Amino acid sequence: MDWRAFPGSTPCAAPKAASTYHQEAQEFSIHSTHNRSARAATHIAAIACAISFCGSFAHAAPHVKPSLAAASPCQVVVVGYTGGLETATTSASGVVWIRDRLRTLKVPNLCVHTFSAYNWPHGYRWVRQQFGAQDDAQLTPDAIRNGPKVVIYGHSFGGWATVSLARRLQRAGIPIEMTVQVDSIGITDRTLPPNVRESANFYERNTEILHARGTIHAQDPLRTRILENVHLLHGNHYTVSRNPQISDLIVGKVLALYGAPE
Repeated sequence: MDWRAFPGSTPCAAPKAASTYHQEAQEFSIHSTHNRSARAATHIAAIACAISFCGSFAHAAPHVKPSLAAASPCQVVVVGYTGGLETATTSASGVVWIRDRLRTLKVPNLCVHTFSAYNWPHGYRWVRQQFGAQDDAQLTPDAIRNGPKVVIYGHSFGGWATVSLARRLQRAGIPIEMTVQVDSIGITDRTLPPNVRESANFYERNTEILHARGTIHAQDPLRTRILENVHLLHGNHYTVSRNPQISDLIVGKVLALYGAPE
């Protein structure tokens, strides 16, 4: 695949050794910044601009041309969205740490990629490609039924992007096994659509100005199970995505989709 077709995505990279993740994550709670208020103000301004720009895509009409879908090599697809002040490859991002940890798993046909929250529609197109979609054609019911399992997670503005992608996949008829929002910042990131089977939300209250989403809800509680709304006591908005509790939840879900022990 030509990764240049997806600005904001990341090509395959050599993952860290799995044993390093919890050791690195132990440092997240003591990180601080002298300019946290200024960074938060910049973050809010950037997010407001991005929501007004990206929101138009979320309401695009679905295509009706049937797709001649090819079989996907992916059994499980995981999309990660980094925060509003990060790129898809920011090394300090917990979203990237989780991506790299997933790539160390000894499971077949696991496809994992991270995207910038500002480029969240590229994640939508990438997911469709894993289902064998061609161009903008609508996927057939068989292609969806036989396609990969989908997991989405995101931090900060990436939490908003996670919900936006879930809604767009709902209109495409694609189910989602789990979404995870981490200190989610946005306007329309509170309610999960009914194509999401499970969802979790993590947040902190140690950062000035920024007040992330504390509680998420299911549009249809009979179809979506809210696993937890977790208040994390340690870390701030810029470090909270590196909390190992979040990584463990996502890795455990992926392993469960393969029927492997967690």
